[in-house]
Parts: sequence; structure tokens; C-alpha cells
Amino acid sequence: MTHVTGSLTKAGMVLANGPAATAPCLAVLGYVIGAALAGATVPAGMFQREHARAYGRIVMATAVLLALAAALQEAEHGHGFGFLPVIGAACAFGAQNGLATAVSSSMVRTTHMTGCATDVGLILGRAMGRLLRKDGCGFTQPEKNRLGLYGRLSLGFVGGAAVGTALVQEADIPNARALFVPAGILLTAGGIAAAGFLDPRVDQTPLEARVNSAGKL
Repeated sequence: MTHVTGSLTKAGMVLANGPAATAPCLAVLGYVIGAALAGATVPAGMFQREHARAYGRIVMATAVLLALAAALQEAEHGHGFGFLPVIGAACAFGAQNGLATAVSSSMVRTTHMTGCATDVGLILGRAMGRLLRKDGCGFTQPEKNRLGLYGRLSLGFVGGAAVGTALVQEADIPNARALFVPAGILLTAGGIAAAGFLDPRVDQTPLEARVNSAGKL
């Protein structure tokens, strides 16, 4: 569901054998709806702490959608929820990827690493070209920043995959129920941001200290 290219490919493959391409098409639709939700909520431009509340609301929405998809999948048998878990999960992934894309000015897409690997290859190639031409000293500062960002993103991606695998295989938690773990983490992080704790415009001074300070004026 995080790979729209794969979903569209699967839809084409299914259509070649019949008209039953509902699931992959709904996955794409859910993903687009989630990205649209992020676009309607998150201001355009690079990351700014002043917009932390908006970021937090999208992160919380992602958590709710993931938890809803997991709950529907867990309760699906005998209830006829059909493709609703697919739509909910795809919508969550679209919102999360839309948020990352918006705050990085389209530099980062967190649900797939192909673009990051392409950028790393381009950066390495450009650095090698400069060295061969004796034009500069390899990496520019923006390229170093990007490589650092992609490195952290890759570690997070691999770490998340490892934790998910451990939850399902080692802890013997059903696939859908394992989604409650990242949903809980996202809900906590999003709640902190949405409450304004990361917004530099919000006075974080304890209430008692502010009252005492006002009394001295």
C-alpha cells in the first residue's frame, strides 16, 4: 500500500485477467486521499517549528487511521468490512508521506527508499566527477547534509522493519494488531506537537513562575 507504482502495476495485471482490480485501485485512492489531507493541513515550504501544531495534527491523524485499519482488520471476519482496512492503511501512509514531502520541499519521501538511493548515487557521482576534474574537494555542504539525512532515514526505515518483524514473528503478535504499536508512538508524538510543546512561540515557562513574575511588575 505504500508503493503506488506497485499498486497500479497490480491493477494492470489483474485487469489483464478480468475486471477485479478493486483492491489495488482502492489502495491508490486511499493513498491520494491521505496525501490530500496532508496538503490541506500542512503549510508549504521547509520545516518550521512555528507550524509544529499542524504537523502534529497530521501525525495524530496518521495514528488514528493506522489504529482504525488494524481494528477493522482484526474484526473483519464475519462483519463484512471488506476493503475498509486497506483504504484506512493506505490513507495513513499517504498522509505520512505527504507530510514528509511537504516539510522537506519534496526532498524526502519516507514510505519508499528508491528515490533516496537514486539521490545518494547522484551525489556520489557528482563528488567523484569533481575529484576527477580536480574541481573542488568532493562533497558540497548541502550534499553532506542530504547524505546525513538519508543515512538517518535509512536507519529509521530498517529499524522500523526490524521492530515490525520482531513483533510479528518473535512476539507472535498478529500482523494487523502489530500496527497498534507504531500508532501509539505516532499518537504520542503528534499529541506533543499538536499541543504546542514544540512551537517556539508558546511560552513554556511554568504557570507559577509566570504568576510570580507578573506580581513583581
